[in-house]
Amino acid sequence: MQLGWVLKDPFMQLPSLTPEDCQKLREALPQGTTIYKYAIMDELERKAILSNNFQWSQEQYDDHLKAISALPLIKVTMTAEVKGEKEAQVGDILNCKLRVDFMKLKSGE
Repeated sequence: MQLGWVLKDPFMQLPSLTPEDCQKLREALPQGTTIYKYAIMDELERKAILSNNFQWSQEQYDDHLKAISALPLIKVTMTAEVKGEKEAQVGDILNCKLRVDFMKLKSGE
């Protein structure tokens, strides 16, 4: 992360963004949009937001999009239950399932 020890904004991980640009981007995005939500956004939607707010060269757009495509995007789901019971009690066996889905993988990866 660029200057991560000084600038804590996660959007600073992306190329072509200055701290001022990060603030501008946050203002253009729907409230509460995290870097994760931004990264899983449709590419055309993301490019429209960028082109409406920044005057970048094609190379800057390409670098920005390449960095996003390289992020290890995952979705983690965890469930816990006691089979045959609605509530867990002392002495019950709790079954936990953890599922990790790797997003945006190409076929065969």
